[in-house]
Amino acid sequence: MPSRRVLTLVAVAVVFFAGAAAMPIVDTSRDIDYAVEVHPATDGTVDGLSYSESDVVAYDDLSPAAQRAFDRARAASNNTYVVDDENQTAPDLHYATDYIDVGHGLYPVRYQGEVYSLRADQIGGGIDVGALIQLYLVRPVLAGLGLVSGLFGAYYFVRE
Repeated sequence: MPSRRVLTLVAVAVVFFAGAAAMPIVDTSRDIDYAVEVHPATDGTVDGLSYSESDVVAYDDLSPAAQRAFDRARAASNNTYVVDDENQTAPDLHYATDYIDVGHGLYPVRYQGEVYSLRADQIGGGIDVGALIQLYLVRPVLAGLGLVSGLFGAYYFVRE
């Protein structure tokens, strides 16, 4: 009969292996949201950037999806409309990430005689560091501890 020490080491090994195996497989990328923010343009600028009259887009020239996003953002209390599915975005808008300029994520839109700033952004994305740590550090450490415990258990079992 194996000693208490051997049984303890084997039990510890099983717990470590089970812990490593029970961790869910995670996606290391972050979810991306697509936001449209609308507010009145001020002093010939949209979000602090100057625009010319030729940059102004008529509301009626926007696609139905862009009009819907514009209307929902204008109606929202925070002037922002967010979707989490790229299929729900407006195809004629460029959703900016880090670089934004008039015509590239930032659009002056004329609606009922007034010019509005329409800003289209991607929010989120990138790499989830926590998921990477779990995948490449925590799991291997648990599996390694399980292996070491199992090897010590086998060593003591053979020596008895």
